[in-house]
Amino acid sequence: MLASSSDRLLVPRVEIYINDSRQPTLEQDLLSLTVSEGLGLLSHVQLQLPGKDLINNRYTWVDDDKLKIGNTVAVYLGYGNRLEKIIFAEITNLSSTFSQESACTINVDAYDLGHRLQRGMKAQSFKEIKLSDIVATIARAAGLKVDKIQDTQIKLDYVLLHNQTAMQFLQQQAEKIGYKVWIEDKTLYFQKPRRNALRPITLSFDRDELLEFSARLSTMEQISQVETRSWDIKKKQEVVSIAKGSPEAPGGGISGSKTATQVFGTTKVINFASSADSKAETDQMAAGLFEEMAMDYIQGDGSCQGRTDLQAGGMVNITGIGQRFSGQYTVTDVTHSFSPAQGYRTDFTVRRNWA
Repeated sequence: MLASSSDRLLVPRVEIYINDSRQPTLEQDLLSLTVSEGLGLLSHVQLQLPGKDLINNRYTWVDDDKLKIGNTVAVYLGYGNRLEKIIFAEITNLSSTFSQESACTINVDAYDLGHRLQRGMKAQSFKEIKLSDIVATIARAAGLKVDKIQDTQIKLDYVLLHNQTAMQFLQQQAEKIGYKVWIEDKTLYFQKPRRNALRPITLSFDRDELLEFSARLSTMEQISQVETRSWDIKKKQEVVSIAKGSPEAPGGGISGSKTATQVFGTTKVINFASSADSKAETDQMAAGLFEEMAMDYIQGDGSCQGRTDLQAGGMVNITGIGQRFSGQYTVTDVTHSFSPAQGYRTDFTVRRNWA
């Protein structure tokens, strides 16, 4: 990981591979590059290149076969000789601008392999099967590896995928139980948030590591508990699950749920889950919904000099901005921007459930 400040004193550098072959000419001609990733979103890279050689009056990258739809693109960013792969994607879109008053350019858009799961509406049913096994079946059909799918343990009586893309279905099912779904290289991940799996990155406003940061604290979505209700068809009885916040918050802080309850009184959200078949499933759904709402207590946006180790789903420790907003956050979205003229910058979005 590019965590040391000495690395970032070096000149930022990019390497680009198409179909596993490095492209030094493309790197030299590159006007700008943007890579974005986010929880629940496809990772995306856009390359901007000159479309025409003005000296020889011929179109170059506009007609280059390397930019064919379906070709793979891998981008490595970093400093000096320390580069890291930040995206592996397939070219899906090309766009170009032609003008008598300015130079021709071409934009190349490529998305991670999850784009395959967004093509076409599906209709499929599953019986007596765990959700994790359903996810694996869908991933294999799209040519994705499945060794990073976390076992959901509970066997479901019946699940219907109806008039949705495969990705919409996966995201919907993940949200119900507090999981996240994303793609890295050729592997589909379906797991609980990996906040503790990645080493936290510290960005200090005092040491100029943090270029800017804006934070918003709101109790409007903070509740005391989530109550999920469903109907057990076999037992002919109602199933009720309740999820509450933990009394303790990281770093000795107070959770948004506790603060809102103390100041404004007890509140709850009632969620009717017609698709739940068991108490264990409604427990998962209640806990997942509560966690999702709780994490919106504080949201923030920041930017720093380019950091390849800032990843969606990871943790960042913000310091030097006072007690209320300093501390650890979960990173939800990251955008890496590179150009020969402006260098390498990383913008990110964060959130957490305490203050």
